[in-house]
Amino acid sequence: PFVVWHEYDIVHCSEPAVCHFLFHAKRRFKFRYKVLFTDGLGLHPALGRYFPERWEHLQTITLPHYHRLIQAGVKPAKMSFLPYGVDSNRYQVRMDKKKLRDQYGIPEEKIVILSVAALNRRHKRIDYLIREVHRLGKDYFLLIVGQPEEPDLVRLGRESLDRNFKSLYVPFDQMAEIYHLADLFVFPCLIGEFGLALAEAMCAGLPVIAHRHFQWIVGEPRCLAELAQEGNLAKKIDEVGENLDAFRAIAERNRARTVERFDWSHLKEGYLRMYERVFLNAS
Repeated sequence: PFVVWHEYDIVHCSEPAVCHFLFHAKRRFKFRYKVLFTDGLGLHPALGRYFPERWEHLQTITLPHYHRLIQAGVKPAKMSFLPYGVDSNRYQVRMDKKKLRDQYGIPEEKIVILSVAALNRRHKRIDYLIREVHRLGKDYFLLIVGQPEEPDLVRLGRESLDRNFKSLYVPFDQMAEIYHLADLFVFPCLIGEFGLALAEAMCAGLPVIAHRHFQWIVGEPRCLAELAQEGNLAKKIDEVGENLDAFRAIAERNRARTVERFDWSHLKEGYLRMYERVFLNAS
């Protein structure tokens, strides 16, 4: 009703089920809005009901997926390639790490590993992350910030890591503080089109570890590992922990590169052109 009452020209969303509903509502009631779907999942046209013939325009957030869709027969005129954007200024402020750790109840003397993700096994692989940190010594502290979709993972973290574990769920406007109290960011996913939290962590100047699949975001090979294998993440965390100064220098280079590629100041013109394409060209 909100969309109809306000007579929007374009509805831009990234949830397939919502776009699926909007398609049926438009067809049934002859609404005039145009649906722009941002595919953050890397879906394939073979999934049929979720795909391009139902929507006016499709935004892909990685170049490889854009080319896969073209090979699958999707017309380039119906697509745009644009990554997600971040407000890098939000994460580049200077903050007192000791005060932040006191505020959130995080030990000052520990090397704090941060992961920002919904707590689940299938996609975010939080169980794997907990197991890998358990392999490390007590110098490390694991902080996970996100919605506990599988609450038993909080219990697993406490049982496995005791006082070296904490799970939080905080408002978005506190996330800059969360990034700045940590020493290292870990992104344990094996699949996905984009890691927004990964980009945010790099904007904050944090050393990061991610699976090799995400090299196009991270760039620096030393920040990547084969995370499908047990034990590999623990080894990489130990490597970073023993060479924090070197990885902080890498993080500074990553920060500059991330800002240049993903900050809204560099992407906004592309988004405006995409909206114009949808408005003028979509049927």
